[in-house]
Amino acid sequence: MAKNSLAVLLIEDNPGDVRLMRTILTGSGGREFNIQSFSRLDEGLSYICDNWIDVAILDLNLPDSSGVETLRRLHHAYPELPIVIMTGSDDDELMKEAASEGAQDYLLKGEITESRILIRIIDYAIERKHGEARLLRSEAELKKAQKIAHVGSWVWNLKTDRMEWSDEMFHIFGIDRDNLQGELKQVMADAVYPDDRAAVEATNNAVCSGKSPVPLEYRVIRSDGSVRTVWAEFGELVTDKCGAVETISGIVHDVTERKKEETDNQQLRDKAEMTSRLAAVGEMASGIAHEINNPLTGVVGFSELLLEIQDLPDEVKEGIRIINDGSQRVKDIVGRMLTFARQSRPQKNATNITELIDNTLELRRYVLSTSNIEVVKDYSPDLPWVVADAGQLQQVFLNLIVNAEFAMKKAHDRGKLTIKTEKLENRICISVADDGPGMSAEVMSKIFLPFFTTKGPGEGTGLGLALSFGIVQEHGGILRVDSVLGQGATFVIDLPLNSAEVQSESESPVSQPFLEYKDVSVLVIDDESHVRSLIRAILSKHGYAVEECDLPEKALEKLKTNKYTIVFMDIRMPGMSGMELYEKISRRWPEMAGRVVFVTGDTSDRLTREYLASHKLSHIAKPFDRRALEEKVSNILAR
Repeated sequence: MAKNSLAVLLIEDNPGDVRLMRTILTGSGGREFNIQSFSRLDEGLSYICDNWIDVAILDLNLPDSSGVETLRRLHHAYPELPIVIMTGSDDDELMKEAASEGAQDYLLKGEITESRILIRIIDYAIERKHGEARLLRSEAELKKAQKIAHVGSWVWNLKTDRMEWSDEMFHIFGIDRDNLQGELKQVMADAVYPDDRAAVEATNNAVCSGKSPVPLEYRVIRSDGSVRTVWAEFGELVTDKCGAVETISGIVHDVTERKKEETDNQQLRDKAEMTSRLAAVGEMASGIAHEINNPLTGVVGFSELLLEIQDLPDEVKEGIRIINDGSQRVKDIVGRMLTFARQSRPQKNATNITELIDNTLELRRYVLSTSNIEVVKDYSPDLPWVVADAGQLQQVFLNLIVNAEFAMKKAHDRGKLTIKTEKLENRICISVADDGPGMSAEVMSKIFLPFFTTKGPGEGTGLGLALSFGIVQEHGGILRVDSVLGQGATFVIDLPLNSAEVQSESESPVSQPFLEYKDVSVLVIDDESHVRSLIRAILSKHGYAVEECDLPEKALEKLKTNKYTIVFMDIRMPGMSGMELYEKISRRWPEMAGRVVFVTGDTSDRLTREYLASHKLSHIAKPFDRRALEEKVSNILAR
């Protein structure tokens, strides 16, 4: 809507033209024009500095300036001021140049005689300038919004084969607008990640042929070499009268950070799922281990006692030895199950990783050799020792080596196994690489989950890598895999050099030599008869008087009338737990509190461990052998 009162600056050095403009404007009727005129450009610039002006009418040729330079100086000083140039030259090229330098319209001297036309030109110039200002503000806001949202926009004119980019497009692609080399269309095409180019080209070709545009995610390589992930969408296609596509527009959204957040969140979900599965399997493993440890105690202990009998036939001894060896293997398996449950504390000591790997390879030397698998060792010469449980780490190395063997033999019945160690800042890195079939991204995402396996029935349980993952995590490290389908796999173990110090709990007291003591009486309380029998058989050989009870209530009755040097008791018993029984004994016979030894297959349980530690109680874990029992007795009697 036009203002009723306008402040007009007239810069014109011809007095006749000044009078004419005043006459036309003041005689317009209904509109008020406050006209200030100056014959020189400098005078006009000085006036604007202190006064509001709605529009300037400018002669290009003045005493102190001439030509388009006059317009350029005024527009540069006050870019938001609407300007109408006044010239006596009807030159189209001059008019185009003036428009490009900031003029909103022009007047030809001698042709403007009606106030209606002059006022319309002035109003149009003001409205156009205001429109330009609104457009500039919109563009600035759009530019700001694109920068915040990391969204760039582009327009491609197929007729001229030229493309235009917004500022954010240059930022996303990492290109300096002022140092641009080549056409934008080619720059955009060259930046597409090689593996994604076919999909991008296919989409572009489809859109150019008039097909409905489809959003596309792809990667781009910026000028600094970094890789970004973008989401591209196309706008509406502009076509000519014949339906051919003339102009294509679109946006490119930098979604790199969002993708990273999605990946991080997925890793957290995967970790939570793995933790949940490990916890569930751990509960199961703990329960199974406890049930196995009780009967296994008798097998381990009595087979060992039988082997000490001198006059047994050789074939009988061999059979007993096989039983003992097998029961020891079961004992180790149970121990690994408890480790898998992550309830068995690692026994950490200073460990030479290189030596540990060599020892593990030695265990598989025959199999590797007969499988035509070449072993390449790339050890760092100055690799420092780490504080770790050597047995658990050896189990990890063994799992990785055996898995690599299997993969390479299945792929091409031979292979190359490369083991590398190196120190990286405050950690050490161990990699086990094979040239087997590799694995897909889907398999890699599940490879450490319990019970997941790519092997056939009877070839694997799906627990090896899950167990290894738990062991490495227990050591404060990370176990990960890098692989491309068809190009082998590399498992990487990252261990911190400042691993947890050796746990004081794991430190056993110095073993006392077994000494024959006289007048030693022992009470064994356990609901498992074979455990009671084993303890009696071992200690009776040393002349100790051993009594047995299968129930805690019976033990309390015996304690009322008898004194015992040592009391062995199970933790889990029907009717009353070993912990409840201990509380009763320590209250009624406090002198016996330090003479109680817990015998349990459940030391992996957190509550049990905490109870034993808080009361500083002695214990022996099932299954135990003769030597372990004798050492425990010696330690108690030596107090």
